[in-house]
Amino acid sequence: MSHAALMPRLCLFSALWSVSLAAQASEALPEIPAGTRIAVGRGPADMIFSADGKNLYVTENDDNTVAIIDVPAAHVLRRIGDSSQSPAAEDGCMDNFCRGKGATGVAVNRDQQRAYVSSWEINALTAFDLRNGQVLWSTALQRFPQTVLLTPDGTQAWTFNLVANSISVVNAATGAALGEVIALEGGDARYLPFGRPLAFAMAPDGRHVYAGSVHSNSIDVFDVAKRSRSARIDSGEAPHDLAVDAVTGNVVALFSDGVVEYDRQKLAPLRAYRFCGEMTTWNIALSTDGRSMALTFPKQAIAMVVERNTGLLTHVFHTDDWPSKAAFSPDSHRLAVLNAGKTPTVSLLDVHARMALDPLRSQISELFCQPGTENTQWMR
Repeated sequence: MSHAALMPRLCLFSALWSVSLAAQASEALPEIPAGTRIAVGRGPADMIFSADGKNLYVTENDDNTVAIIDVPAAHVLRRIGDSSQSPAAEDGCMDNFCRGKGATGVAVNRDQQRAYVSSWEINALTAFDLRNGQVLWSTALQRFPQTVLLTPDGTQAWTFNLVANSISVVNAATGAALGEVIALEGGDARYLPFGRPLAFAMAPDGRHVYAGSVHSNSIDVFDVAKRSRSARIDSGEAPHDLAVDAVTGNVVALFSDGVVEYDRQKLAPLRAYRFCGEMTTWNIALSTDGRSMALTFPKQAIAMVVERNTGLLTHVFHTDDWPSKAAFSPDSHRLAVLNAGKTPTVSLLDVHARMALDPLRSQISELFCQPGTENTQWMR
């Protein structure tokens, strides 16, 4: 059975997404708030809020630096890294990402003393002292490390090596490898695009890590203490993105046709939301309070926020060109959107105040069809 057949069928509104948002933009966008925009460096790749929500850390892949943004003041405080470490090359690539190098993933410990940046040095993870910007250590991993996850106690850094299709775990204090590299099923992914979606997330309690397995079309579950795979969710498709609910610990997976939430203990589907039309999105973010989820739509330069319990839209935002990633602030009041287009920016958006969506109803239908919670046969 196809994945589309496994999703619910009834839309909440008769107007579907078959009419593109781009075609509606001239009428709809002037009524959609755009928030505050902050210019960042070339090729932004990843971002993360500090634990207190006051700073936002953004990797600038082409500049090979990390911008530190003062969120309340909405400006870049300073940058760490050295762009001279990433010289241009005459190799047919238009940017560093094509070369598999340049600052890509970022994680920051709770006291904001250290930042962990993948691929600042090629095929390596580098730790920076945030007080003075100095490199503390840099350790070799495997081909093109991207997303970095830090355990809540700050002792381990987990990194997904995109091309090698593997996971590396290192001691966050020293950079020393912890155990063998964890190879995902099916071998390396050298023949797959560097820019393919990468799904990698850690449970809030730090006990488990979840990774999309591109060759086995599944979600692998890893025991952090043992640093080994402990279970597998046979999703039938490698997810575009993964997030873990900070309240329940449930795993939320974004697929090509919708979103499925899995019970953290049984690893069985609890509910799903099917897109009401054909959508292009590769990123999902959950609010810390568990009430909302946000998705970015690069082709339409729009970010949307929906209520988790109902799947109904609560906010629609106009962003800058090519929004590629969203993140909620720790208090769930702000949504940051990373825009990776010709003029890279971060959009800071207010999700604390409710929007008046009625003027948009005639132009923009609901994002999801009716979520199902009783019959799970149609879910992955």
